[in-house]
Amino acid sequence: MAAEADWLAGSHVFVLSNAGKPVFSTAGGEADLSSLSALIGALISFARGPSGADELQSVEGGGRRVVFVVREPLYLVAVTDAREPAARAARCLHYVHLSIVRILTGSIEKVLARDATYDLRALLGGTDRALRGMVEHARSRPDVMLDAVPCVPLPSATRAEFGRLLLLVQSECAVLFAVLCAHGMLVSAASPRRRPLSAPDLILLLSMLRTSPSLRASADESWVPVCLPGFAPSAFLHAHVSTLDGASDLTLLLLTHSADGFEHLKAARLALGQRLSGPTLHALRAAVAPDAREVDASSLGIRTLRHFLFLDRAASAHVCARFPRSTPGLATGSGGADADADTDTDTDTDARDEASSLLDGYAVLRGELHGSTASLSVLFVADGRRALLGQSGREHELYTAHDPLCSKAEAGAAAQQLLRWLQRERGMLLLEKQLAWPG
Repeated sequence: MAAEADWLAGSHVFVLSNAGKPVFSTAGGEADLSSLSALIGALISFARGPSGADELQSVEGGGRRVVFVVREPLYLVAVTDAREPAARAARCLHYVHLSIVRILTGSIEKVLARDATYDLRALLGGTDRALRGMVEHARSRPDVMLDAVPCVPLPSATRAEFGRLLLLVQSECAVLFAVLCAHGMLVSAASPRRRPLSAPDLILLLSMLRTSPSLRASADESWVPVCLPGFAPSAFLHAHVSTLDGASDLTLLLLTHSADGFEHLKAARLALGQRLSGPTLHALRAAVAPDAREVDASSLGIRTLRHFLFLDRAASAHVCARFPRSTPGLATGSGGADADADTDTDTDTDARDEASSLLDGYAVLRGELHGSTASLSVLFVADGRRALLGQSGREHELYTAHDPLCSKAEAGAAAQQLLRWLQRERGMLLLEKQLAWPG
């Protein structure tokens, strides 16, 4: 089958109903997918057996791995290189499922219970871009792997000012959740005291903005139904989405239960925009500049350190250093501006490959640290290309990449130096907690 040729040649995701009806795919034509869906459904049913207790998790062969995640009434499947950790592929599938729930709510279970052959693609029409965007993001960024959001690095006073503005909005208007973000990173968020937004729900909201450029058009305001699985998986909220400042991509999301609350939230947005001061916007614009929104590991003066990924458990937020612009060990082009222009595409490809390779390495470390019966807290691996160190504690996780000849002792010393720096800069690098209002 043509679909088989496609999915054997690359990394792909498939979603089908438990009746074998195709729902979403990153490869293959409709006729091919119907046959492939039937095959996948048969494999899952066979593994479960008569009792229905066993669940097929993955199969491997020919250098490929097929990972299965069952979220009745949907089956989700990822086909990847066998070297990619199965846990990472499973996390990707989990977030694809959350993305479908975000679009349709959990009522898909009732729809398919009434008619198992119902074609969900009719309800998902036009959302392929959002689902594909989530798949790509899961492979290229650590948000999905860590269940944590990236934050715009901001001076504490600037972040506090944004928080003050959100609290003023809530005091004047019935808002359930308020989120400020820029360039796919969190600036500030506010929520009811007892129901803070979960990291997966924030990741879904950031993904919605990232894959829908029209929502961030500076001249427009959008009114969008959205389901937050971590808050209410069977119901829609209504989101007022608008761009407050095009230069910094500062975007405001105001969410409410009320389907007819658009005018109230529009007034709240206008009031917030009028209160934004020039110095606050200037600080944000500086923070989201391409060379400022991510930490450059090489600028920290820590010997052997190439890259790092830090998870703050309390904040459900992460700090990911800027990925190297080219693959270590490969010669870079030289010869002036023309040569630089000619190698831009290759450099971008190298950067994406390096990002994926580093995240694969971190995912392996994380799987060993969390899955080991020996309760490991530190793990060091060197493969001749780089040395990787993983640390898992009660308050944080830290993954660092080092020069290939770096020893475990040297990597450990560098990690401790990095942790001290992260602790000093925590207030700038992270939104330490969501603002809370009564409710």
